[in-house]
Amino acid sequence: MQISKYTEYTSPSPPGFVLVAVRTGPNTYKSYKVDVTNLGAQGATGPQGAQGDKGDTGATGAAGTNGTNGTNGTNGSTILNGAGAPNAGVGALGDFYIDTSVDDIYGPKTGGGWGSPTSLIGPQGPQGTAGTNGTNGTNGTNGTNGTNGVNADMTRSSTTSNTVGTGSKSFTFTASSSNLGWAIGTRLRAASTGTPANYMEGLVTAVSTTDVTINVDNTGGSGTNTDWNITIAGDKGATGATGATGATGATGATGATGSSGTPATTDSWVTEDFESYSVGAISTLNGGTGWAANGTATGGTIATQTMLGTGRSDKRIQLAGPGEIVRAMPWGAYWKRLRIGILMRITGGATITADLNIGVCSGTANPFTSNSCANWIGISTRQGNSNQFTFNSGSDLNRYASTFRGAGTKHNTTFTDTGGMSEATGFVGDAGALTLNMIDISRSRYGTTSNTYICYCHGPKAGAPVDNGYNFGPECVSDFGSMMAGLANPNATAAFDLQNWDGTTSVVNVTHSETNGALDTFNMQWSHATTAIEISAIAIWRVL
Repeated sequence: MQISKYTEYTSPSPPGFVLVAVRTGPNTYKSYKVDVTNLGAQGATGPQGAQGDKGDTGATGAAGTNGTNGTNGTNGSTILNGAGAPNAGVGALGDFYIDTSVDDIYGPKTGGGWGSPTSLIGPQGPQGTAGTNGTNGTNGTNGTNGTNGVNADMTRSSTTSNTVGTGSKSFTFTASSSNLGWAIGTRLRAASTGTPANYMEGLVTAVSTTDVTINVDNTGGSGTNTDWNITIAGDKGATGATGATGATGATGATGATGSSGTPATTDSWVTEDFESYSVGAISTLNGGTGWAANGTATGGTIATQTMLGTGRSDKRIQLAGPGEIVRAMPWGAYWKRLRIGILMRITGGATITADLNIGVCSGTANPFTSNSCANWIGISTRQGNSNQFTFNSGSDLNRYASTFRGAGTKHNTTFTDTGGMSEATGFVGDAGALTLNMIDISRSRYGTTSNTYICYCHGPKAGAPVDNGYNFGPECVSDFGSMMAGLANPNATAAFDLQNWDGTTSVVNVTHSETNGALDTFNMQWSHATTAIEISAIAIWRVL
């Protein structure tokens, strides 16, 4: 390479030359102009020179273009407030809400709503120490004494003539020496000095120093008086509570007997099968058909039994002594013949002594058990025997045998035995069976003195053969329908294997008077307290 002959400071460089800077020292350079047209072959690569010093900082480059805007940041949470808890539609997710009425804060709100609040009120701090007592204040000065009141007159005397009575009354009196203690509206009493029971009370309507007018609304005694003592009275008290009802007065005399009505001209029935009643204790009988009114049951309980053979459910009334059924008949005393049918059994399982009476009485108030029984006639186990019901355990059915004394009558406490029946009759003892008993009572005429009554009594034969698989006769599995058929059948004793209770004719003639009361009510009584008599149905056929 040819070095220029020109000095390095020659400027501009001649054509074909380039300026070459050669480092000659650590921070020194020497410039040469080189003729590039006469360059020689490239020499071998020399060794790497030492690292040169850091060059000077270059000039600041031109500013770059603005970058694009960043995306918007998410909204921050908002704190809302209001009186009361926030509704679900208030605020956005992440917001907070302060209930200013109770100082509670809700939030942050989520997709599930506001959630439960947190109280902003911290727990109560501990009680501070008590402050020291202040010093006592000085005593106040005593007040001045009030002036004395004026004495008043509360009583005056008057000689004005007035008659005891209500309304406006005026009285004149001597003027009071001091203040009169009355005013309009004051209540005064003017009483006779000689007869204090004669008095008048009322409110003052006008008053002066010598006269007063009273509107009297309360008085005592009577008469005209001129010796009045007038003084202040208390207000009349409120009306007191009504006192207890006094004792019932004596029963009035019995009225005259009314004229006889016209007897009915057709047969008719009344029945009671106890199916309409609820199980449990019972005192009022309002079921059945044909009765004149509701009846009464003393010692009665409704029970349900299952009949043998058929499995039919059967409601019955159990009478425990002193037990009684009383019910008025719809035709009253207008009957010539009554045919009474009763389906019944005796509960328990041992021989008992009891009193059984079936018949008709006068009215519902005083039946057989009453000591005031007006009139009664029927069949009875009373008077003259031990009233014993002997228990027998049968191969199919248990039963009781009893010797009925027969027909009888009763007035007040006196029972008259007419006898006539002494044959044993039977009553079934099993819950699934019933005994059919029929009683006929006939009389010769309607309700006259010394009437003649004929009683027929039919019941199961105590030694009846086995029928329909039961050891006590078919009547011992009877139901309501069979009883009704038996009452209507004139040959019932043959059809139902019954017998006359006296073993022969079963007829008892009774002479009896109805002057003590017409026989218009069915009545049945049982005395044993623990062994009840159980009745499934009652029917009465009035036969004309």
